[in-house]
Amino acid sequence: MQKITTRFYQTSLLLTILLLLAFQGRMYPQHRGDNLSFQGLYYPGDMGAKALAMGGAFTSMSGDVTSLFWNPAGLYGIDHFQITASANYNSDLWRESQQYRPDRMFVTLPFYLEGLYVPDPKNNGQWDYFLADSTQYNVSLPVMGKDPYSKDAANWQRTGNNFKLNNIALAVPVKLFKEDFVVSAGFNIQYNIQNYDRNNSFLAPNIGDYLYGYLPPANGLDTEVVKWYKYVRERNGSIYNGSVALAYQVTEFLNIGAKAKVIWGQTDDQLYLNRVGEFHLIDQNRFKFWYALDNNSTSGTSDYSGVNFTLGAILNLDRFSFGVNVDLPYTLERKWDYTTAHADTTGASSVHAAGTDKFEYPAVFTFGLHFMPSDIFLFSVDYETAPFSKAKFYLASGDTTFRQWVNQTALRFGVQFKASKMISVLAGYRSISVPFVPDGAAFTDRGPSYDSYTAGLSLNIFGGHFDLAYELRILKYYDQYLSNTNYKYQSLNNLVFGYTYNL
Repeated sequence: MQKITTRFYQTSLLLTILLLLAFQGRMYPQHRGDNLSFQGLYYPGDMGAKALAMGGAFTSMSGDVTSLFWNPAGLYGIDHFQITASANYNSDLWRESQQYRPDRMFVTLPFYLEGLYVPDPKNNGQWDYFLADSTQYNVSLPVMGKDPYSKDAANWQRTGNNFKLNNIALAVPVKLFKEDFVVSAGFNIQYNIQNYDRNNSFLAPNIGDYLYGYLPPANGLDTEVVKWYKYVRERNGSIYNGSVALAYQVTEFLNIGAKAKVIWGQTDDQLYLNRVGEFHLIDQNRFKFWYALDNNSTSGTSDYSGVNFTLGAILNLDRFSFGVNVDLPYTLERKWDYTTAHADTTGASSVHAAGTDKFEYPAVFTFGLHFMPSDIFLFSVDYETAPFSKAKFYLASGDTTFRQWVNQTALRFGVQFKASKMISVLAGYRSISVPFVPDGAAFTDRGPSYDSYTAGLSLNIFGGHFDLAYELRILKYYDQYLSNTNYKYQSLNNLVFGYTYNL
């Protein structure tokens, strides 16, 4: 056999891994199984404890320094120097339950994929139906009657937590050209990224496309080879922004503002695609299984950069205020630098690759309204729309499995009750859709939504106010195929606290 050169082998290795991932194009959810790209950049960071406690319905608020992050027009109304800082502790949880549905074809194959049957390596290549007649074929009982999103039903579960400074900002009223303005500057974590995805039964090709029908060429004469991998993708890090803003009162009722921000950050990225084995499907319920060593791991960093501009306005009436915030289009660059290692029975090798991906964000619009029926009650609502279906992605790797994001919307509600001069009680709710569509979804133009429940306190003390917020965030969805349904659950417990001082 002709000997392959080292350089050719390394190049072939990288192409092989990308081709393996290309099978994912029709297989798994949330682009689950996809190559590393812009995953994790669709849920904004916490921008002030008080705002979070009110569900993020803060676009129409004025006179608070944290308006720098929500609507720069809201900075007007600050008549003294203000400075604020906040931090948070959060705990993330991910889990998944994969439920296979055996049909007349390959009835026993789901036992392997769900881990109910663990074949003995000494039986590599033997007929499954032959083993099923032996005493070695021990199949565990599946979990029945459990909520598929629950811990009891999960095939796997993972947790993670971190503590970070969220933001720091200041604002001061100034006179420019004999006019009153408010100038503000601040630092904020735009995306606090803890992104994790896992699939214990990554199949190439995916038998879910054919399992309930004819599976060519598994016709008794030819063999369909299905490779079984365990897939993990993980990204951790932060994307920051530094902002400066200016607010001005046009009339007694109308405030406007403008903001510029510089975006930067870095994430640590990992992707693992390790083969468990392979199935040789012959015909109907005739198949064989082999264990196989074929481990692929990609690790490295992504560096992000961009510049964004924002315009805002707030109309203040007697007990109503209406706000509009527009994040103008901009380009976010991701410079990645990865090393991919490969190991199989023939040995080990690695290959290095680097490139720059670009994400052209469209304009994002947010509308807010708040109402004060009395001096002690305030109700607010925000609606945000991000037309990500119009976004453009330029990927250096030429990844053909990447699927376009769909539009993202957010609906946010908040309430504030002033229990006394010292204490205000806050509560809120928000629903934020994700820009990916699960496989097998009935509607392909929108993704599932996070439900976020928030509550908190604001305490006037020491010349300012101390704010405390708690958030429970939950995302549940499922991916449906002919062969199986994957139930995905993600949650976050988030505690945010901050202090704002007025000089």
